[in-house]
Amino acid sequence: MEKLIKLLCAIADEHARRGNETASIKVINTIYEAWDLDIRTHSEEVVENKFLKVS
Repeated sequence: MEKLIKLLCAIADEHARRGNETASIKVINTIYEAWDLDIRTHSEEVVENKFLKVS
């Protein structure tokens, strides 16, 4: 996931450098969505692992 976010940041930077603010903002929103999904997925895995250890 970290590599994907770095790639998306580079794409957003390139769009901004070329003056395409709309595309840059769309990519930034995609970064936030990917980051949020990764956090929620990781949190669910942590909770599942804690329950598995207790069982």
